Amino acid sequence: MGIVSLGPLVMAADRFAALLGIGAFLLVASVIARRKGEHIAAWAGASALGGVAAARLGHVIEHLGSFAQEPLRAFAAWQGGFSFLWAIPVVVALTLRRLPGVSDRGWAVLPAAIGLLVWTVTLQLANASAGDARPLPALTLEQLGGPPIVLSATNGRPRVLNLWATWCPPCRREMPLLAETARATPGVDFLFVNQGEARDRISEYLASAKLDLRHVVLDSTSEVSRHFEVRGIPVTLFFGGDGRMRHLHLGEVSRELLAGYTASILQEP
Repeated sequence: MGIVSLGPLVMAADRFAALLGIGAFLLVASVIARRKGEHIAAWAGASALGGVAAARLGHVIEHLGSFAQEPLRAFAAWQGGFSFLWAIPVVVALTLRRLPGVSDRGWAVLPAAIGLLVWTVTLQLANASAGDARPLPALTLEQLGGPPIVLSATNGRPRVLNLWATWCPPCRREMPLLAETARATPGVDFLFVNQGEARDRISEYLASAKLDLRHVVLDSTSEVSRHFEVRGIPVTLFFGGDGRMRHLHLGEVSRELLAGYTASILQEP
């Protein structure tokens, strides 16, 4: 997964592509509505809202075991997690209901096709330029409670880097989940790479939050962020045993996405 930066705005590539595709869909529908009637625009708005809601609901249903433990997390859409195949029957049903005429349904194909095209092309371009296979840098960084660590020295083991800071609310929210996953996944090395903070500040926070983390790495000059050209935190990067990136997640990560990313790098031959 790549990252898209537009000035101060930083967004995961998949979400940026989805927003751009939905925007193109609504724009083309509004142009058609000027000639064919406002019911086209009303259909497009309902389809966009209904489709996104269905995609989120589908993701929750697919990972019901995870959400059963924290049901309110179903509304935490900012963590990511949408299954857009679930949107198809909703959009089809709304089309049949709101556009009874054959002509109107024919016109509905155009905004849907353009929206899908913009979405797909944007996602491919963003990921192609993201350097998803970029290797770990050969940086030697201090650890909070251990010897210096060379980030690229994986010894053939999968590795997860979480870029965080104590002042970052989403970093703090996801830290207990990351710590839990690190303890439950001994085959993967989790490195918690603090960005730009002093040793005392980090120690005070971990003690107050009662977090027991094995590898807390001090990146005082944010060299790791610059190496991967990421802006904003938290960012969680997943690497195979060869030290090359497989996945990148911008923002607070959900339990099911974290489990999926971790399982994928752990299962590699």
